[in-house]
Amino acid sequence: MSLQYNLYELEASTVMDKYSRIVELLGKPIGDSLLEQLVAYVRVSPRIVDDGNYRSFEFADQGFCLTATMDQVKFFTVAFILEPAGRKYQSWKPYDGELVNSIKISDSRTNVKTKMGTKPFRTEVKRGSFDRNKFYRHDFYKVDATDFWFYFDAETEQLGGLFVTRFDVKPSAPASTFAPPRDIRNPLLILQQVASVYQSCSSYRDAGKVEDRFNPGSDDEFSVHKVFRTYFRRPDHFLFEWAEVPADNAKHVNQVNAVWCEGRATYSNFLGKKEEHATLNDALQTMVGVSSGASCMVPSLFLPGLAPLAHSRLTEMQMTQMEIERFVKEAEEEPDSALHFRGTLWPKMSTSMFISREDLRVRSVHEVSIISASSGKQMTEKVLKELESTSAKTAEYKDVVDALRKQVNSESENLRISTAYQYDTAIFNDDIGENYFVWSPYQYSELEWAKRGP
Repeated sequence: MSLQYNLYELEASTVMDKYSRIVELLGKPIGDSLLEQLVAYVRVSPRIVDDGNYRSFEFADQGFCLTATMDQVKFFTVAFILEPAGRKYQSWKPYDGELVNSIKISDSRTNVKTKMGTKPFRTEVKRGSFDRNKFYRHDFYKVDATDFWFYFDAETEQLGGLFVTRFDVKPSAPASTFAPPRDIRNPLLILQQVASVYQSCSSYRDAGKVEDRFNPGSDDEFSVHKVFRTYFRRPDHFLFEWAEVPADNAKHVNQVNAVWCEGRATYSNFLGKKEEHATLNDALQTMVGVSSGASCMVPSLFLPGLAPLAHSRLTEMQMTQMEIERFVKEAEEEPDSALHFRGTLWPKMSTSMFISREDLRVRSVHEVSIISASSGKQMTEKVLKELESTSAKTAEYKDVVDALRKQVNSESENLRISTAYQYDTAIFNDDIGENYFVWSPYQYSELEWAKRGP
């Protein structure tokens, strides 16, 4: 039986009354980008377990994840509070009771672990400003109590967002419905809802294809096609594999490459070379270039600590007023079509994205970027060197190698890259077994091959 959380935001207050408001919490962002201080309380009601001898209350099969993105953090306070049976609250103040034994809060630069006493844990941040994409995260799995309370207090120059999401440690049946976009006139809010869907899923799997077109429309244009698939199960099971499609549209794809983690160690296999990585994020970011960005494009939405290289997450798209007005007009005139977002990802990457209205999943992404001639040739020469260093694989990639050599010798001032991602299948909260995360090198894969062309 899968536990269903009852999450409530009981109070969201700030030092500036005009920004005070109450919002839903389950997988939704709290607060405003201009908030200077936020205090939020969350109540989670557990299930009752009765074995005939005694009754207990537990969270055996589920957990929840706190994710906060902040700029210029002054301090943050986190406390996990257990409420004794029968205790009634007259006000929404943090309960000074028994706390969970320990908590670990970390980002890429620091790890803090402390024993919890009867007071909320508080740490001072003295290192100055934090990047917006640095995350504080805590995954909580089990506690015996009548009620479980979560308390978060952060004082910041700017609060980028606070998410509290739930997930199954043991995935349950797929969710039956997704909340549709509430306000079609606010595309930026819809993007936050999309982020919440991915951050709160218990599992995710997809299959798709990606096409890179280099200098499209020019005499030296060439394309590279790849197919990929992803399997993910919280908290730490992951598989991403991809391969390039042969030039002759053969039945099978070329050498399959992969990044995988079965809950313990993390490995990658590229062109037959297996490596172990310190973290899953390191492995995925190492492969972001050779996978045409697919290793991080969608995984960065459900892995809070993972950020795509060179640009921000899809859900952090910047839109001009003209782009917002165009979005609203198209969404209202075509109520049965997918939502079409147009905008820019940092620094200057023009991006177009289609989102399903029904379940808020990413259906396709198209990006256009321009790289200077010197940077483009350096990047091309690096990839070419990696391919030619493995002579056994050079024949398989002959068409790609020839195109790369042509690019290095071209006289183009800049390298224009058009990348299109198509997610043919994307499923949330499915039951994904252990066998999906056991990977071994092999020549061919079940990856569906894709034809060249538009």
